[in-house]
Amino acid sequence: SNVYIRTDPGIGPGFLAETRYPFRIKVFNPRVQPASSANRWVVGYADESSRPFNGFSLWTFKRVMSPPLPASIGASLGDSSIEKLWNPVTFTLAPHNTIRGAGMVIRVTAPPLWQIANSEGKSRIMVQPVSEAPGEGAGDIPPDPKWDARPSLIWGDEEIDAAVDAETGRLLTATVLSDTRELTAGRDYQVTIF
Repeated sequence: SNVYIRTDPGIGPGFLAETRYPFRIKVFNPRVQPASSANRWVVGYADESSRPFNGFSLWTFKRVMSPPLPASIGASLGDSSIEKLWNPVTFTLAPHNTIRGAGMVIRVTAPPLWQIANSEGKSRIMVQPVSEAPGEGAGDIPPDPKWDARPSLIWGDEEIDAAVDAETGRLLTATVLSDTRELTAGRDYQVTIF
C-alpha cells in the first residue's frame, strides 16, 4: 500500500540533493512476519525513488505451539454457586530477538470467551527453556513441552509479576522482575499459566 507525506519546507529551498533526511513513521505491525519479498520499502520524492530496501523483522515469536484444548475441569459458567476451577495452559515459543533483564514484558491474550486463570487480578506463570543449552530449534516445528527442567532454569513467582486485566480477564501482562533472566533469540521456551 502507498503512504503519502506532505512537507512544508517553509521559506527554505526544500529538500537538497545528495542530503540525507531522517523520517519517523508510525506503523502498525502485521499479525505475522511478511515474507522477505513482501517486506521491501521504497521512498519516492519529486518523480524520483529509492531502490527497494529491506523492512524490519518483527519482534515476534516463531515455532509457537498452541496447547490442545483441554477438557474443562471447572464448573459450568451457568452454575455460579460452584467455585470456578482453572485449567493450566502450557505453550512453547522461540523469540526472534534476545530480550534481557528486569522490565521485559510477555503479553498473552486468551481467545474470545476465555479467561486467564487469576485470583484478584493476579495470575501465576512459569517460564523455562525447553533445551538445556541455547541453539537454534528444529526449523518451524515447535518442540514438545518439557516437564523435568533443573529448578535453576525455571522462572517463578519471585521473578515474574503476572497481572490480568480486570475488564475482560483475557490479557495477561507478565513483567520480569529479575535482572538475570533473558529470552535468547532462537531458543525454545515453555510458558505455563496457572
